[in-house]
Amino acid sequence: MVHLDVRTTHVEASPEGLLTREQLERAGLNKAARARRVKSGLLVPVLPGIFRISSVPESWPQWVRAAWLWLKGRGALSHLTSASPLHLIDEQPFPLEVSSPMRSLKSPSDRIIVHRVGVLDSCDLRWLNEMRMTNAVRTIFDLAGSVTPEKLEGILDEARRQRLVAERPLRDLLERVGQCGGPGTRHLRGLLDSGEMDRPVPGSRFERRFIQFLCRRSLPEAERQFVIEDQAGNFVARVDFAYPELKIAIECDSKKHHFGRGDWERDVERQSRLSALGWLVIHVSWYMLVSRPDELEALIRSALGQPTLLDL
Repeated sequence: MVHLDVRTTHVEASPEGLLTREQLERAGLNKAARARRVKSGLLVPVLPGIFRISSVPESWPQWVRAAWLWLKGRGALSHLTSASPLHLIDEQPFPLEVSSPMRSLKSPSDRIIVHRVGVLDSCDLRWLNEMRMTNAVRTIFDLAGSVTPEKLEGILDEARRQRLVAERPLRDLLERVGQCGGPGTRHLRGLLDSGEMDRPVPGSRFERRFIQFLCRRSLPEAERQFVIEDQAGNFVARVDFAYPELKIAIECDSKKHHFGRGDWERDVERQSRLSALGWLVIHVSWYMLVSRPDELEALIRSALGQPTLLDL
């Protein structure tokens, strides 16, 4: 805990170095006293009624706590602001986002977006570090209308990898609050109707990007996380994607390097066993996927026996 000691005044701040006006008032600091400490640089105003102890550096978690303290229970942290602590996204984005059923609640800063919602049921919420935020199911539902379809699919993948969501709760939420039929609602319902939740979750965001690439290029859908066995039924390999009828495997190779001779020899043996079984293995790098998509498409179409632009 961080403390503010000024002329016998002792106030215990949040772990992020924040103090509320109510805390300061209980400690005997009236409006004039608070103004003096702001002028002297001991306190820094963050949001209405929220102050930062100047010796504590500004940070994203501090702003999240400040947003929650400002809300005073009138809503919940939501959208990307709840997605980040859930580890559904890597970034710590601004502006912060909160949801509230109170029509009169106005954003106090350009760093906070207030989303008006009809209702926030307790089943849609969770508590983390004494802050109320939307749970994974509600967060994904909310983000369906505010992020790109590609980003939503990646967020859903991450929630599935962590086993934070399932199809039934998502459908229940759509039935309960998704009757408006907005673009986000339609996309989320389309994902569920496509059977996405029944397919193996991609092992990485790289693999999700490759799935999106296949769709955009109108290439045949490949089976995910396909297990290859030899004639005796012994396990040989699990590949990222496969066209089993053609014995074509596709591996999304991220920047992983071998740490020893054993790793390298195992990879060589795996490749040799796949080749002996008649499998063609196509290795896809991030650079090829992002910077040379036309060449990658031509390579895959050639392997599938489909005409490419060069053949037309």
